[in-house]
Amino acid sequence: MMQSLANIANRIRTFVLQLNLFEDERTRLDQFHLRTAIISTRVYVTLLTLAVIVVLVALISLETQSEAIIIRNPSEANYQTLLKKNLAQLLCPCSRITIPYGNFTSTAIAYHPVCSSVFVTNDWIRHFFSSDIGKLYQPDFRVLASSYFQLLAALCFHAKRSVHDALDDFDSETLITPSVFTQDNLNSYIQEKTNDTFTNALSIFRSKTYISKQTEPFNIVNTQMRNALDQFQLSVPRTFLRRLDFIRDVAHGNGYVSRTSSNWYIESVLTNGLGIMAPRSYGNKNCSCGINASCTSLATIDKWIIPGFLVGCYPLESLLQSTLECLYDLTCINRLKNVTKFSNITFRPLDPTLSSHNVTVQSLVDVLMIDQWESNIIYENYYTACSAPSCTYVIIEQVNLVYMITTIFGLYGGLTIAFKVIVPILMTIVQYLIMHRRRRVEPVVDVIPYRE
Repeated sequence: MMQSLANIANRIRTFVLQLNLFEDERTRLDQFHLRTAIISTRVYVTLLTLAVIVVLVALISLETQSEAIIIRNPSEANYQTLLKKNLAQLLCPCSRITIPYGNFTSTAIAYHPVCSSVFVTNDWIRHFFSSDIGKLYQPDFRVLASSYFQLLAALCFHAKRSVHDALDDFDSETLITPSVFTQDNLNSYIQEKTNDTFTNALSIFRSKTYISKQTEPFNIVNTQMRNALDQFQLSVPRTFLRRLDFIRDVAHGNGYVSRTSSNWYIESVLTNGLGIMAPRSYGNKNCSCGINASCTSLATIDKWIIPGFLVGCYPLESLLQSTLECLYDLTCINRLKNVTKFSNITFRPLDPTLSSHNVTVQSLVDVLMIDQWESNIIYENYYTACSAPSCTYVIIEQVNLVYMITTIFGLYGGLTIAFKVIVPILMTIVQYLIMHRRRRVEPVVDVIPYRE
């Protein structure tokens, strides 16, 4: 029994020592090539075994494996489905990097009701013009009423124009979108941009309002104010503000007289025909237009105090400090119609459910006469404009036995071919180098015959 086992062991040992996977005609005829082929076989088997072991250990140590999945021309529904799955590294690049905001946003703006009311129309304003205005006592509302409502109409016009221009600029701006935004991210981004747009429009409009504020002493109303605003719209805001401050200082410092003489009046006339001017005072004579351009008093008509309205040095200054309370009250409106000899026209008061009646005109101007600003994002239009050609995501799953086996066999096939080509060449080179080295160091012995 022991002898049989020993014979089997010897046969196995002989087989291993003589194993030759690179046998060819040269190995059968030449001992050098045979020896090289046997050594190459041992190196080949060793390298292949080590490679398989390393790959096997690496696969076993991995708990998960990842795989990239590509979906061509995904629809919006496909994209939303992928989002709900919380997939790792979901990326859907857009076919165009920039998309104009106007392609996927819409804006609805509700202005203060007065801007669409009859109170800013010519039918209302023209009834306040009268050739007898100069004969009225200065605080009488009829002296400044036409200017007030002209200015109110102009404020509404330029507020709408400022917003319209700002929205045109906003719509022409582009969203940089290398990949598809989610709807929440897009909403947050656009909301921030619309807030910035509103703020910028508000700043521009306030600067325009300041122009009318400062030019009002020069009797600029309605058309004149529009022309001034158009001229300054192209100017840099900072430059405009510096000029505006200069105009304001010059206008008030030099005491320019308003057309209605609401700030300065002729106190007396000299014998040479020249008049002596004096500043008007408001607020129980405690505030002089020569010192303060914002002086005001309650507006009256024949001792009737008109709710909300004030009169003062400059029409715009006093209008901004006034409220539109009277325009919400039908009784007040009818009384205005009676004292100004309106024709038989029906005027509806402002709706108090839409806006507050005790807010100053200045407060309305501060928000561009806007009651509500609503921006909507049409995500379908955005996704269509983005037109993502593909979506890529990575799925992560547990390593399974089938995957391990296919991976090992795949690597085994590739390594087998590579090693069978490389190993024999390397071993042949090594053997030649070793043989060459032995020949160089082998001593040369000369045999000298011995003679007696």
